[in-house]
Amino acid sequence: MIWHILGAGAIGQLFATRLMDAGIAVRILSRQVGDYYQLQLQEGKDKRHYQLPIDAQNECSTINHLLVCTKAPDTEMALRSIQDRIASGADILLMQNGMGQHDLAETLFPQAKIWAGVHHRRRLAK
Repeated sequence: MIWHILGAGAIGQLFATRLMDAGIAVRILSRQVGDYYQLQLQEGKDKRHYQLPIDAQNECSTINHLLVCTKAPDTEMALRSIQDRIASGADILLMQNGMGQHDLAETLFPQAKIWAGVHHRRRLAK
């Protein structure tokens, strides 16, 4: 299994390192040129270095598992840039703030399984 990550910001990098630590193959989808994305993660005094393989967004390999970590306003353009690569029945996990991305993903990929990671802050009663 390979998880492709769209959006290599802080959240995308964090998930990439956690997946790699769990032994899961990860590919960063990027317009960046090169074979690897270099990353350093520091937790307390522990510092680890990672080389995340890069898939150019215009490659033609199929994507079966996609983690979307782009900023909400960039979601549509980012998903459309890889639309032809998404397998029918793919797992797509949206990890973003904002609303509407889930509906957009369902429209673009009607056969995919769409998951939305949502943070809900509970308000305390006064």
